[in-house]
Amino acid sequence: MLGQREYSCAEIRQKLRRKFSALETSCIDNLIEEFVERGWLSDQRFAEVLVRSRANRGYGPYYIRRELAAKGIDDLHAEDALEMPEADWCEIARGLITRRFPESGGDLQAWEKAARFLQRRGFSGEVVRKALGARP
Repeated sequence: MLGQREYSCAEIRQKLRRKFSALETSCIDNLIEEFVERGWLSDQRFAEVLVRSRANRGYGPYYIRRELAAKGIDDLHAEDALEMPEADWCEIARGLITRRFPESGGDLQAWEKAARFLQRRGFSGEVVRKALGARP
């Protein structure tokens, strides 16, 4: 299972509990601790892979932070992963708008539609304003 993709410790814990319900919690915790010690499992590595993947698909930091929390990643690991140097959130938002709304002109309705789209994707108001420019 660990060879297919990265998992968070919480995901592995949940999978092990489902598959081996007879195992005690302490036994599962010991197993996960051993996986971490051997380097087979890392919440930091999982967070970095997920951030990179979601950023490449056009999602913003707020969306990604919620997904990381849902996968059991703590705030410290999430913040470290979201501060990766290759993630220029404004450029990601601009690229997304260029692909998604190529016909968007300078009218207010198109600007608002694009702004709502970016906010649903998890971009902050500041990034939306920078990516779209001044409101027409």
